[in-house]
Amino acid sequence: MVIAVVLLLIAMAALLVFAWVSHRAFSPLVRLTVLRSVKFRWHLLAYVLITPDFLRTFGFRV
Repeated sequence: MVIAVVLLLIAMAALLVFAWVSHRAFSPLVRLTVLRSVKFRWHLLAYVLITPDFLRTFGFRV
């Protein structure tokens, strides 16, 4: 459990650094304006919450 939390924090930090670097780049790799869409945020939340449940269905320990 502790390892999962540490990895989650590392992943979130990496995502923030990526967003910061992409935002100040002349030609960003990913257009972050999609995050302003309410529909996209709800879809992303559903995806994040459903994926572990889906994996548990097939016997993976998440």
